[in-house]
Amino acid sequence: MAMYGDKTDRTLDYAQLRREIIEEAEQLNRINLATAYNNHVHAFYPLCVFIDLNAYIVLTEQFIWVKEIQRNPNVVLNTYNKQFYGTAKLLGDPYDDKHWRVRMRFKEKHRIMWDRCINIPRTTLIEVKVNQVTIMDYQNDYVPYWKVTHVDTIKGEAYWNYIFEEPPYWLQITESKPKIIVHEYPSEQVMEEQTKGK
Repeated sequence: MAMYGDKTDRTLDYAQLRREIIEEAEQLNRINLATAYNNHVHAFYPLCVFIDLNAYIVLTEQFIWVKEIQRNPNVVLNTYNKQFYGTAKLLGDPYDDKHWRVRMRFKEKHRIMWDRCINIPRTTLIEVKVNQVTIMDYQNDYVPYWKVTHVDTIKGEAYWNYIFEEPPYWLQITESKPKIIVHEYPSEQVMEEQTKGK
C-alpha cells in the first residue's frame, strides 16, 4: 500500500509551474475523463480544449458521463503522468454566442469534429474547473519511490514529496540457490587403517 513521505518541500514556484502545466494542457487533443456515482466509475476519452486551467468537452445529453456529472460534479481528467482534479459544470448549448471563445478554440483544434457536432441534437458543453493537479515522475525506474508534485490552484501553492511503494516484482523474486553436494572421501592413511582393522 502506498504511503506519502513525512518530509515535504514547499519551495516550488507555483506561478511558473502553473504556466508550464497550462502550456502543455493546451496542446492536448484528447483526455481521459473519469466520473463516479453510486460506487460506479466510468471513463471516456473525448476531445477537449483547455483555456487557462479550465477544460472543455462536448458530449450529448444522454451520455452516462453527463448524467453522472449532474449527480456528482467531481471529476478527474487523466493524461500519462498528470491528474487534473476538478469540478464539472454543464454550460448548455455549445453553439450559444456566450461560448464564442470556447467555440473558436474547438474550431482551431478540432474543426472537422466541430462541424459535425452542429448536426447532432442535444449536445452540451461541459466545463471542468481544475482545483488540483498531480504530476507523477516515472523516471526513477530503479528505486522504490516516485516523485510526486502537487499543484493546488485554490490555495495557490505547489509542493512535492515522495510516494513510497513496494519494490518491483522482479526485485522480490528470490532465485533458489543450487544445492551443492560435497562428497568427503577418507584419506589413504585412514583407508589403510580401516583395511587393517578388518
